[in-house]
Amino acid sequence: MQDYRASRLCKHYNQSSQRLLEVMSKNP
Repeated sequence: MQDYRASRLCKHYNQSSQRLLEVMSKNP
């Protein structure tokens, strides 16, 4: 169960960081 929560959190973090990267590249 711990692994499931960890992988889910990691997935969410990856999506957030990707979105942040897109916004930063669009607005330098």
